[in-house]
Amino acid sequence: MNAKILYNANALVSPEAGVFFRASDETEGGSDINRLKKAMRLVNELIRRYRADMPYRARISLYASLLMNLFYASFKLISGIYYTSFWYGADAVFLIVLSGMRLFMIRQVRKRGGGLVQEYRQYRFCGCMLFALNVAFIGVIIQIVNHGMEHQYPGHIIYVVAISAFFFLSLAIKNMVIYHKLNSPVLSAVMSISLAKALVALFALQNSMLISFGNGGGISETTMKILNVFTGSVVCLIMFGMAVYMIIRANMNLKGISKGASI
Repeated sequence: MNAKILYNANALVSPEAGVFFRASDETEGGSDINRLKKAMRLVNELIRRYRADMPYRARISLYASLLMNLFYASFKLISGIYYTSFWYGADAVFLIVLSGMRLFMIRQVRKRGGGLVQEYRQYRFCGCMLFALNVAFIGVIIQIVNHGMEHQYPGHIIYVVAISAFFFLSLAIKNMVIYHKLNSPVLSAVMSISLAKALVALFALQNSMLISFGNGGGISETTMKILNVFTGSVVCLIMFGMAVYMIIRANMNLKGISKGASI
């Protein structure tokens, strides 16, 4: 508005001045349009790359799921502190460690410069870490079975936890199926970590559901312990199998990689 008034005033005094201000207004408007066009081209390019470039799409999905996992772990940690609950705190630490492993492996996905030898070494390292975490998880299960949980989620929070658990499980399985065809050991390791995290969350969900609705549904303490032992054992066996498979596969491929063989 001020520019127009100044333009009219100057036009009365000097026609050349009026032309100058009009050109300036058109230039500023043109620059805004050009910036908008550049932004739209960038967005379209990113969308095209996301659709066509599967490794790029995998990295975006991994970062998005990592942020969701960190948010979920933070929620568990805050719940553990607020309710002074051993299980919530242990579950949060377990999820944070898994998220740290995911972040480390995602960084390796970005590099992808060390060749298959480096990737299989990272893949084996991830398997060893899963094995160690599995041992720690067994200790947590024993603690839960022997001492139980003293706290439960209030109100409708338990349903939010249930939705999150099944969402992460379905997302982990979907990603393993989709990105398995990329034949990347590092990416496979990240997917294995995601599945391990989802399984732990599923066990935590069952434990919370039993505490919240078990006695109201007529389930005895003994039955609740049996269910927790069964589900915990299944989760441990799956994680143990994943860890052993990753270690054996990495060792076999590292031995045969000089011959051009890959399993």
